[in-house]
Amino acid sequence: MKPRERRLLRFVQAFKATHDNALPTLTQVGAGVGIRNEAKIRRLVENLIGRGQLATNTVIDDGVGGGQSGGGGGGGGEQN
Repeated sequence: MKPRERRLLRFVQAFKATHDNALPTLTQVGAGVGIRNEAKIRRLVENLIGRGQLATNTVIDDGVGGGQSGGGGGGGGEQN
């Protein structure tokens, strides 16, 4: 796993732990891991979901940059 992917997973875990299990948006994930390019954020999330390292409904697509990534709603969580 690449360092950025590891940081992203850690950010999502920490965010959920400190926000009453709420899901972060793509914008929040980008800010949390230091990535401004929305396409890169989305690609990282989609790659992790595709490899089963991140559950489908773990990050809310807040409409930044278009497309879908992870969907919205509740539930979800990281898969080990």
